[in-house]
Amino acid sequence: MTQELRIRLPNPERRAIITGARRSALRFCFINVYLFFFWISGHKTTDAELDELVNHGLVSRVERDWLKNYEGQKHSVVLDWTLEIARVAVGSNQARPLFNIICDLRTHQTYIEDMLSMPVPFQYFHLMNLMMCLSFVGWAYGMAMYDSWIATFIFMASTVIFLGMRELSGCLSDPFGEDAVDFPISVWLLDTWRECDL
Repeated sequence: MTQELRIRLPNPERRAIITGARRSALRFCFINVYLFFFWISGHKTTDAELDELVNHGLVSRVERDWLKNYEGQKHSVVLDWTLEIARVAVGSNQARPLFNIICDLRTHQTYIEDMLSMPVPFQYFHLMNLMMCLSFVGWAYGMAMYDSWIATFIFMASTVIFLGMRELSGCLSDPFGEDAVDFPISVWLLDTWRECDL
């Protein structure tokens, strides 16, 4: 997005305005992604999280107060702010590539929402557990018929591996939260903001 805003500089006289708009648009995109991941993980955005955005220079105090009082999807409003800044900065005619980038961002967010709202159906989960139990019973019977002690250890190892994979898949089905295996989204976003070329 920053590259698109750099390309669309209309003339040198407006370069300072465009540079400020570029930073604001990129800042609002970061805020959008930050708030989206808080929202998708089921958390209400708290004052502490908004204060963290203020401390990192992503949100002004006026914006923080407005977001604090807004009851809807905060990330969608911030994306609208980004669109408005892009439209004002480069004009409606030249803003189409920027609108496409922002629409792509929203499309990806919708895809994540859809994936998280459709977990594995309850019946399939129990069918998978039944299949695993039947497999374990078959393995136990088959390996008990061998005349070797090593078959016992192979059965135990394979059972632990399959149960561990089932548990891991359950943990990774929703990687946006507060669990130990979840992604540190806020750390990643703030590091990206610090490294971003503005």
